[in-house]
Amino acid sequence: MQSTLPPPRLAHGDCFVDFEVLRPGHESRRRSCCTSGRGSSGSCVLLLLLLLLLPALATLGFFLFQVRQDMIRLNKTIPFEIREQVRREMSELQVEPFQELRADGSRRTSNKPSAHFTAPIRSTELPARPTKLDWDSSLGNSFMRNGVAYHHGDVTVPKEGLYFIYSQVFFRSQECDRSPLYGVDHGDNILIHSVYRHSRAYDQPEALMEGMKFQCSDDNNRSRTWYGSNYQAGLFYLQAGDQLWVHVSDASLIVARGEKTYFGLFMV
Repeated sequence: MQSTLPPPRLAHGDCFVDFEVLRPGHESRRRSCCTSGRGSSGSCVLLLLLLLLLPALATLGFFLFQVRQDMIRLNKTIPFEIREQVRREMSELQVEPFQELRADGSRRTSNKPSAHFTAPIRSTELPARPTKLDWDSSLGNSFMRNGVAYHHGDVTVPKEGLYFIYSQVFFRSQECDRSPLYGVDHGDNILIHSVYRHSRAYDQPEALMEGMKFQCSDDNNRSRTWYGSNYQAGLFYLQAGDQLWVHVSDASLIVARGEKTYFGLFMV
């Protein structure tokens, strides 16, 4: 005796679809009906859209699964030693700033004072006379660490010790035929670049370093733009509270760019 089962029905709201599966070799018959009522047409459309979206969602899920499996297989094919070597090299590139390298190769954060200042702040044209330079202490590559203080050109060190001090000034002149500030042979100007210190132990400031640059010294190039720089550096033992500053003979000739004119120090 053959049992008869009711055909499967897929329904949504007032709309239903009956599927009748026949014996092999016969076609299946589908019967749908949407009862009358408010929103019956919309329910039928929504049901049909859902039926169309199901294959697309299944395909997307299968694709994401395959991508994940491929990534797992790729990770397994790379030898463990290579993965560890890449990880170590990347970690070495991410070194925290202001760290010291110990004798055993390890690193520790340095608590020694350090600072770097870039081209003088130039809100107005700098004067054509001897001037203490005012620096940019926070923008670009400028920084101050571990107690170094700055105020209107004066740099104050917080600890006693040996410091490496450096400074460079870059000059440019477009008036090589003008009268010199300092009279020497051939009417050339001498541009002076100095680093001074004021200590509590002394009443008067003293020059730690001083350099000179001849402006427009080539007689054949007096009608051209002239460029020149002066760099100086040295090791000095400073007391806590000592103040340092940079002094130039003609500030109007300075090129105010951070990579050309700068001043800095660090404790060794």
